Amino acid sequence: MQPKIIDTILYNGEPALQLRLEMLKHVVDEFVLVEAATTFSGVPKPFLFTDQHAALLEPYRHKVTIIIVKSFPEPSDDDLRDLRSRSYINEQSAPSWFREQHQRDLIAPYVAERYKGQRYVILVCDADEIPNPDIVHRMRSSVDLYHALDVPTAMFMRMFYYNFSWLRFQRWPMAFAVNDHGLQAIQGKLAETRLLQMQHIDAAGWHLCYFFNAEGVARKLRSYSHTEYSGEKFTDVAMIRRCLREGCDILNAGSDTEDETRPFDDISSLPIELQNFQKQIMFLQEYS
Repeated sequence: MQPKIIDTILYNGEPALQLRLEMLKHVVDEFVLVEAATTFSGVPKPFLFTDQHAALLEPYRHKVTIIIVKSFPEPSDDDLRDLRSRSYINEQSAPSWFREQHQRDLIAPYVAERYKGQRYVILVCDADEIPNPDIVHRMRSSVDLYHALDVPTAMFMRMFYYNFSWLRFQRWPMAFAVNDHGLQAIQGKLAETRLLQMQHIDAAGWHLCYFFNAEGVARKLRSYSHTEYSGEKFTDVAMIRRCLREGCDILNAGSDTEDETRPFDDISSLPIELQNFQKQIMFLQEYS
């Protein structure tokens, strides 16, 4: 029997969710959306996006499971000490990274219990990390690839900024896949595994980084784990609008790192679903 495919997603209102559901609906057995009632930065949300976007989810509800994190536990001193020892985490943002880690790791016991005794592949992603459906199909149909996923395997993705007009030079390495044996071997530590170097599959998808309108980008920066980017310097909507138009890096506007983003002029080479989404996101960025 072929393995089940479970697409697990941390969700915080990303417009790319509908694109993801539509592209993967024929190759995924279950979508698991995990949303928290507060942001990673610790601010209570005025509403849940899974409630607000219930109509969007309705055509896929037979395949969608929603897990709501009503509250986060308090991190211990050891938790914070461990997080602050990592080079990419500063002193102030450690509690935010703890919340993200807790939310992502909740997925593992759910999947392990529901699919106990079955073969499966779990995709560990954020909502804007869109796996290539052809690669996902191979995870189901290829016995060799299924067994290779005994070891967590990164899905290297082309990384677009703001919309499909801007492409980053580097490949995005964070989304990964692992099978049932591999999930047991890593003891369900999805957040920790996501940050490790691992074997990878090339051309495995598309990372739609900051695919929001300007206000949505500002909201994302105020809500996610890198709290050092939540201040007015980075969340100024006029500056963000300029970067949406010009492709400059909102985290390093005016610095040499702007060269990491280049115009992408071959949108017609992308799958038709991405081409159609480009029209939607450009309209959103222009008129809202």
